[in-house]
Amino acid sequence: MSGPMNIEVKNIKWQDPSKFRMSLTGPGAGKAGFSGIDPKILSMCCTNVQLAEIKTRPIEDYIAEEWRFAPNILENYQISIAFKDYDNFKLYKMWAKAAQDFLREYPDDQKMNLELETSDDFAVDGFTPIVHFKDCILMSVGGATLDNSAVASVAEFSVTLQCSYVETF
Repeated sequence: MSGPMNIEVKNIKWQDPSKFRMSLTGPGAGKAGFSGIDPKILSMCCTNVQLAEIKTRPIEDYIAEEWRFAPNILENYQISIAFKDYDNFKLYKMWAKAAQDFLREYPDDQKMNLELETSDDFAVDGFTPIVHFKDCILMSVGGATLDNSAVASVAEFSVTLQCSYVETF
């Protein structure tokens, strides 16, 4: 092995994680009306996305007086998205209606794809794909807080999606 790596600071491309955009596609997004929302508005309403841990469920077995371990299958990914609402709870009503409507839908008809891209620092309008979550299912819609005491507050809520396939770039 050779000596320590010589990395010049000027060659490191730091990424600003606070500039990202998201889009929802697929049959579930179309049925819920998310594909009709401009991705810029959807991205502006999204305050954060908590990406899931990538982990496996191990196989653990006691064979020939020894414990044997091996990775088994990847567990489902759970993604939590926080939104601030706009236009008189329009976004919250869409997610809440989707949660209720999807109870009566076939699973393939409610799946949606979540695509996340980060802003490219060197191109004004350029975005670089980070991760695409394929075949997501809506698991929960967090409650929004209504508060008469605050004069200029923005309604916020969270959404939890679950998927089994992730494509990273």
